[in-house]
Amino acid sequence: MPAALDGITVLDFTRLLPGPFCTQLLCNLGADVIKIEDPQLGDYMRSV
Repeated sequence: MPAALDGITVLDFTRLLPGPFCTQLLCNLGADVIKIEDPQLGDYMRSV
C-alpha cells in the first residue's frame, strides 16, 4: 500500500525546530523532502 504522500516533493526552506519537525512528518508520510539552506551559513541548528 503506498504512503499518503507518495510521489509528492516538498521543498523545505525552514530554519528553526518547528519547520524541520513538520517536514520530517511529511517525509514519514511518504513525501520526498528537498532541504534548501542558506549558502553562506547553512542550517542554524548545526551549531546548537
